[in-house]
Amino acid sequence: MSLQNITTKRINNMNEIKSLLLKGIWVVCDRYAYSGVAYSSGALNLNKTWCMNPDQGLIKPDVVFYLNVPPNYAQNRSDYGNMCLIIL
Repeated sequence: MSLQNITTKRINNMNEIKSLLLKGIWVVCDRYAYSGVAYSSGALNLNKTWCMNPDQGLIKPDVVFYLNVPPNYAQNRSDYGNMCLIIL
């Protein structure tokens, strides 16, 4: 999946996120804007600032947690690489 596809998906989801926030519902996301920047700048060796440009205008998270997990541990998870939306 390209950086452009990832950003387009986030922008499309932003309307749903805004709607939930306006209703007072908390939204917890894994792999929001910063994960695309981390992947693109790290794995693809692209400029970090350049990678952040497509995400301009996205809702800024109130808090970000960085989980430092060894790659071999993360890859052993049964749902590694899957994405889902759960509304509680």
